[in-house]
Amino acid sequence: AGTALARALSAAVVPVRQQAGIAPPAQHPAVGALLTVLDCVADQLTGDRALALLTGPIGRVDPVSLRQLRRALRRVDNSGREFGALLVETLTGGEQPLPDQLARPVRRVRAVLDAARRSATAGQDPRFVLWQAWHASGLSRRWQAAAGRPGAAGVAANADLDAVTALFDTADQYVARTAAASLAGLIDHVRALSWSGSAPERAGADEVAVLSAHAALGREWDFVVVAGLQEGLWPNTVPRGGVLGTQQLLDIVDGVGDVRGMSATAPLLAEERRLLVAALGRARHRVLVTAVDSDNGDEALLPSTFFEELAALAGGTDPDADESPVHAPAVLSPAALVGRLRSVVCAPDGAVEETDRLCAAAQLARLAAAGVPGADPAHWYASTELSTAEPLWSGDDHVVTVSPSTVQTLTDCPLRWMLERHGGSDGRDLRSALGSLVHALVADSGRSEAQLRGDLEKVWQQLPFDSNWYADNELERYRAMLATFTTWRQESRGELTEVGTELEVAGTIADSPDGPQVQVKGRIDRLERDRDGRLVVVDVKTGKSPATKADAQQHAQLALYQLAIAEGVVPHGDQPGGGRLVYPAKAAKSGATEREQDPMGETAQAQWRQRVTDAAAATAGPHFVARAGSGCATCPVRAMCPAQGTKGACP
Repeated sequence: AGTALARALSAAVVPVRQQAGIAPPAQHPAVGALLTVLDCVADQLTGDRALALLTGPIGRVDPVSLRQLRRALRRVDNSGREFGALLVETLTGGEQPLPDQLARPVRRVRAVLDAARRSATAGQDPRFVLWQAWHASGLSRRWQAAAGRPGAAGVAANADLDAVTALFDTADQYVARTAAASLAGLIDHVRALSWSGSAPERAGADEVAVLSAHAALGREWDFVVVAGLQEGLWPNTVPRGGVLGTQQLLDIVDGVGDVRGMSATAPLLAEERRLLVAALGRARHRVLVTAVDSDNGDEALLPSTFFEELAALAGGTDPDADESPVHAPAVLSPAALVGRLRSVVCAPDGAVEETDRLCAAAQLARLAAAGVPGADPAHWYASTELSTAEPLWSGDDHVVTVSPSTVQTLTDCPLRWMLERHGGSDGRDLRSALGSLVHALVADSGRSEAQLRGDLEKVWQQLPFDSNWYADNELERYRAMLATFTTWRQESRGELTEVGTELEVAGTIADSPDGPQVQVKGRIDRLERDRDGRLVVVDVKTGKSPATKADAQQHAQLALYQLAIAEGVVPHGDQPGGGRLVYPAKAAKSGATEREQDPMGETAQAQWRQRVTDAAAATAGPHFVARAGSGCATCPVRAMCPAQGTKGACP
């Protein structure tokens, strides 16, 4: 209960000093990690120690990343060795070909071990070896930064720093008092200790001490809160001694008398009452006793009989009288208070009284002067001045290079294009990697289905899947996708003749005097020639949901490549014969689902040339429109989009 209370207070940004635990210092995660490093230097690095270092405060590898690391090392090794042996080799040998997110914790642990070994090899005493490990870990900077923040993270960081400080004090005392002090001796000395931490167990002027009634004996505070005086918790009248009744047996042995007719609850009730009186006596001036009376939730909560007695003594009220319920006030944390005050200040006209608005504004000014984050209106969203209102480029002589996917994104949502272009996309997206893999495989027209499947399986284990079951399911789906594509390729040879795959396209497609010059740069998945000798653009899509027939007619990627063909940018001809979207993930009678775009005539060319010019001009900004549509489900910047929750578009 004390831990839950301390956690709730910390969440409300109330400084808390918890009762020190009774666990040995070696069991503290921070101390245990440093002792494990010393173990590796004094003895050797084992698989269990390597795993403890990687998953502890130094490596900080979470369970998901640990599974990915296990798969990556086994793919590299291919010898069937235990994971622990692979970790030892990775931490003691050279660099392994690991993804960066997995290599970083390995490098951190290796750097700590190397620093400690160098110090021990140089003959320095255990204090310096410990310091080198601590300094190389970087935890000092990390925890000192966190310790200054409010909340549970700050409390945990302070506890970690206290534990490490106690460890260094212990190491200093050990070396000063022990002749021929050794690293192994220091490790044994610390693990033999039974105390926990060196921080004093007292609350400062701006802290709340959370501790048990027994731990509070002998100490005093101006204000004491006895929280949770609930029936079944206090008094706790559960008989001591278990089912054997050992306490009664001891009473008989001591000659107390015939205890068989005596109440077993009465002594316990008296002891619990004495403990409550002692807890109340810890207050110098004020005391607050709390309890919950509720029949909601999983369990009914009733106040203790002690609570009713205290209420009658304090207020002279009838314990059996029904009192009006007391509702808990709003949490008085800085963030919550600032939020409530801002909601009053920014409320629409007529929603609040003007006197309340002025009062809230005055309180916000006080909080802002005290440096409370979020209280100063100058830091509110949309209140700060724009860094610049200038466009990204200007002048009709500017050349804009676009790709077909760029035109598609600019047509669907200009704001998404701008945010993704300037860092709003995730380059490690698994779907993008799978799409690139399929395009690379199907580009080789000379490979059979069996060969394509073999190539797929060779590289599949290198993809960053989070779980084996998901990787296995996706592998089956992509095997079927390759089979569907090869069937479509074979069935379509009666009407299409392959010109090339993965063809580079680069050239000018629009040069209007009223807009910028537009150059296209991209890569056509497949370029085919129909029976009339016209060039047909084929774009392979790995998504599960095909576009509608109407959307395919307005598909910007197909249209832009057709326009490039009409402008002579593609060297294989200048007669566009239409475009096709091929979906191998959606099987059909011909092998794969197709969506077609009609051949582009002169009227359509003029329309698309103007659309491309408009899209290129939209890249200048400074205003970018957000449009809600079907692509919002996969948009990486959806969380910050102003069009979410609205219909249509938002500037």
